[in-house]
Amino acid sequence: MRHVHGLGAMAAVLASCAVFAAAAEGLRPYTVSAHMITVRSEESAELVITPGREPVGSEFVTGSSGGMMAYPGLPDVRLGKYRLAVDRGELTWNGSFDMPADVSAEMLSSPRVGVLPNQKATLRAGYPPIEYFDFLDDGLYRLHTTERAESPRIALDVTVSPGRAAETVDLDIGFALAVMTGREPVTGTHLDVGRPIVVTRELNTSLEMRLGEWRLLSALLTQPAETDSRQYLLIFLCVDPPPPPPTAASEPPTAGRSAPQTVP
Repeated sequence: MRHVHGLGAMAAVLASCAVFAAAAEGLRPYTVSAHMITVRSEESAELVITPGREPVGSEFVTGSSGGMMAYPGLPDVRLGKYRLAVDRGELTWNGSFDMPADVSAEMLSSPRVGVLPNQKATLRAGYPPIEYFDFLDDGLYRLHTTERAESPRIALDVTVSPGRAAETVDLDIGFALAVMTGREPVTGTHLDVGRPIVVTRELNTSLEMRLGEWRLLSALLTQPAETDSRQYLLIFLCVDPPPPPPTAASEPPTAGRSAPQTVP
């Protein structure tokens, strides 16, 4: 898939060193995968999300807050004439892995991270710092740059626990979204160059899902008053099972002991 970085979006995936230490002890991590993408819904290419039927044996606790939503199952997602789906772990547009040139969309991140049972994986995507001015007593203006805590960002915390049924897991999801909604006024000018106003919204939800099954989280980012267009964040989320344990035949001979020999 072609990744578009018109906004200069940066992504960071945080994984605990405990995964590597536990691997040495024989514990096997799940793999959490996600596709984080922003899309613009407008009259010529409207975003339509139609929830699908919940798979048999899978339970879901619906959660929504401030324009944020978690969907049961993987819904039918369409942006204008294009259908967004996941094929072999990759996001597709009408079956193609390449993002069409005629859509207003940006891939922020496609992280994959290992997480041990009952541990938390944190997936983050953020934007570059924002510059702004403030007015000084001597009549001059000073240029500043926002710190990370002041900048728009996305944080997804996923805690994975073995499910009650085979091939399922229980997820506790914490979804935090910080978006820029405007700027503070600056003395002496009507230009929109003041300190960014960043509002944080949160969604906490729990669900049981099948291993290898994709789910969707969405959030409304912006809705300009002067237009009918809206910008949304879509997060496609999946948990894959741990790799199978090594078989005796694949294990190397123990140090200091020769491999068995065949006697004719």
